[in-house]
Amino acid sequence: MKELYLPAIFSVLFVSILNAHAQQIQSLEPYTEADVGDIYYLPFVDDPVYKIYNKGFIPQYYQVKGGYIGGRKKILAEFKEKVGVDVYSSIDGFVTIRFIVNCEGKAGRFRILMLDKEYRQRNFDRFFIDKLLCFTNSLSNWKVASINGTKTDYYQYITFVINGTKVSDIMP
Repeated sequence: MKELYLPAIFSVLFVSILNAHAQQIQSLEPYTEADVGDIYYLPFVDDPVYKIYNKGFIPQYYQVKGGYIGGRKKILAEFKEKVGVDVYSSIDGFVTIRFIVNCEGKAGRFRILMLDKEYRQRNFDRFFIDKLLCFTNSLSNWKVASINGTKTDYYQYITFVINGTKVSDIMP
């Protein structure tokens, strides 16, 4: 039961989508218990070809040993290779992109949360956010997770830590 609280609290922070790929979260007000943290399909934002296999409960990445093959180090290496250092933000803080990894190991249904260093919602530069979103969408080595031998979709997130106008770290 304790494992359910942390994802539920974390999930309250991620509920909306930004531009053509995702939408910015408009409010940190919690939803009803039934849909806390769920990422529902939004036809005006989400890719209609992207397929979700689970018809109900979708676990968090840590519940099914999901994540990126090679982990955080591989993501950081790919970020340096694909994005480099020429991406700047006028705001220091955190940009979290939450999404679903499906049974095929493909990511989709991206949602974005932008916070400054004081954890207040802020709007970062659109170009900057587009770079982070395109990078996240380009990652192609997500683990295929399973529960009792059956493949499952799972929720995943990446948080970009921005210090001194540059991405200084990527979590988890």
